[in-house]
Amino acid sequence: MTTYRVGPSPPYFSSSPLASGAPTQAGGRNNVCVIDDELTPQDTALVAAAEGGVNLPNGKINVLAMEIALDRYTGHLQGSVTASYIENVANSEKRDNTDAIPQSVLSKALQYLAGQTGTAPGGSDG
Repeated sequence: MTTYRVGPSPPYFSSSPLASGAPTQAGGRNNVCVIDDELTPQDTALVAAAEGGVNLPNGKINVLAMEIALDRYTGHLQGSVTASYIENVANSEKRDNTDAIPQSVLSKALQYLAGQTGTAPGGSDG
């Protein structure tokens, strides 16, 4: 089980800006984000298609899974993960000049979502 502590001043990874700064404990929830508990079955399938699974070999943290779980935990992501959400994550990675989630993984996530909706990556139908 993968966990991530959300506390008074944690390192916070999100593609969505927070309106008021650091995340706060919402609705009396525990201040520990358990990634496996936050991901929906659809999220888990997406992560598996993009990177092989939530729990990676050698104890590595799946950053895509962590991103989605933290955004769900903090309320920045509600409903299904969409191509727009993944594109925002990719744009954030480019803007911040980071490679925490490799572009190849994000491309696979977009391809998976396109297959689920029947549209080609880039938004065109067949």
